Amino acid sequence: MKRVSSLFLIFLFLSLSAIYAGCYRDIIGGTNDPLVVETKYGLVKGQEDKNNTIVWKAIPFAKPPVEDLRWKAPRDPDSWSGVREKTEFCDICPQYTTDPNNISIVTGIGGSEDCLYLNIWRPNTADKFLPVYFWIHGGGNSIQLPRNSDLSGANLASRNNMVVISINYRLGPLGWLTHPALRTGSAYDNSGNYGTLDIIKALKWVKENIWAFGGNPCDVTVAGESAGGFDIFSLIISNVARGIFQRAIVESGAAKLATIADGETYAQGIIIKLLIKDGKASDVATAMAYLANMSNADVAGYLRSKSSPEIISLNSPSSGAMVFFPNLFPDGVVLPSNGYATLDDGTYPNKVPIVIGSNKYETKLFLFSAPQFITVILGIATPEVRELYMLANKYMSNLWTAGLDAVARKMAKYQKHVYVYRFNWGSGVGADSVIPYPYNYALGGCHGSEIQFFFGNVDDTTGSLGRIMFTPQNSPGRFALSNAIMDYLGKFARIGDPSCRLLELPVWAEWSNQLTGAPKGIKLDANLTDIQIEMSDEEFTVPGIMTELQSEPRANEIMQVMQQFSAFLL
Repeated sequence: MKRVSSLFLIFLFLSLSAIYAGCYRDIIGGTNDPLVVETKYGLVKGQEDKNNTIVWKAIPFAKPPVEDLRWKAPRDPDSWSGVREKTEFCDICPQYTTDPNNISIVTGIGGSEDCLYLNIWRPNTADKFLPVYFWIHGGGNSIQLPRNSDLSGANLASRNNMVVISINYRLGPLGWLTHPALRTGSAYDNSGNYGTLDIIKALKWVKENIWAFGGNPCDVTVAGESAGGFDIFSLIISNVARGIFQRAIVESGAAKLATIADGETYAQGIIIKLLIKDGKASDVATAMAYLANMSNADVAGYLRSKSSPEIISLNSPSSGAMVFFPNLFPDGVVLPSNGYATLDDGTYPNKVPIVIGSNKYETKLFLFSAPQFITVILGIATPEVRELYMLANKYMSNLWTAGLDAVARKMAKYQKHVYVYRFNWGSGVGADSVIPYPYNYALGGCHGSEIQFFFGNVDDTTGSLGRIMFTPQNSPGRFALSNAIMDYLGKFARIGDPSCRLLELPVWAEWSNQLTGAPKGIKLDANLTDIQIEMSDEEFTVPGIMTELQSEPRANEIMQVMQQFSAFLL
């Protein structure tokens, strides 16, 4: 008996040692330069950045997905000799581009398919085993918002003593496309979820390499906004992503998948448009007949022969530069065939602590440039137009939030540590307004307006939102709010709970599924000089919102706007 116990203890010690070694390895490198780090694939050199941080830019986490690797799962990057030093961010992945001062104005198509790179910030110290904050950008999975050049992780890394990572992933039909002609490889190659697999590949790169940058590979928080939030929800239900992240933050996302049937119809449409454009067919009917005589190999070769601009240009952007298209497919391998039903029955594999949130007026970002509402941002709208604009945004944004509240309710049924927020800064239009007229009406509290606060970049007054929202008058309040949010996020990234008695901030309680009077989410706001943060028992549901809407005197007009912009009713 004693011998069995001794053998068990030895086995337990060796097992724990192996786990410990996998999560906590010492930095290697063979160089005394703190800016040079040895990864599995070669040496990389960073540069000193603001706030006493170091940044490493454009580190490859996968082989360029070009030629035969287009529409294939990402492969390991090639190793390199010497020291790789990049002082600029890599190219964006192929996408429509916009005017940097007005994201509603499309300027063309840009980017390169050689785009699978990541960027790393960390404090310029010798600290090790730091928590890792892994950022997934938004943009409808068709464009990148904000760009790498517009999103510094330095302030967040410095304030919270953490490693911050941003990544690129394939976008649009180059990132998600499903068609029988493309199903000739492995199960991953055949999934159609190439952008999802890029994100997973980057996370696996982090698992293997981040210890060399002083990060803890067993302490990774994935965070993403908008489409990045969509992607994080998909990681929550993906068995392929099991164990490669420990916490999650979803900003203004949604738990929404496409169907494989819709994906195949979309892919078929791309092929038909190309055949007509190339003169191989005169119309849809003749293109269908031509396609029927092509083998799968012919179709795949034909698609891969086209340039990325040719493929991107086949679909016109619908909102700014974004293209609405089917993405995130329940293929049964990368994403489960029953999709988000796994949230309903609790069988989703990644039950990690999670923060889920939305902004008060999400849809303003998509409605402000609509012809019937353009006078709002110009400051010349009639009271009637301005009222309809605010009402439409109220109900559409509340429906967006209701979708997220529904996810919180489902997850809280099966796990602990579900936290919800409402970002309200800038949403006031009366005496409590903190941003100038007419921008308080047009964009206050809009989609994406929280990002600079979460990253501590509220000193940047050059961006498309910062230059119209950030003023000397609201500087004290916005900096105080940003610091508070970063402190919450820092605690969450370390322990899976954003609250801490040492923070001297209001307690951020877990979401409760009790029907009345129980905490739901925290409201994040500030006046001109100080934070206004408090817990709330407010919960949005679709039936409750629609009942309230029916009592509005302008209900029919509001419904017409909602129908016009139904793509944003998530």
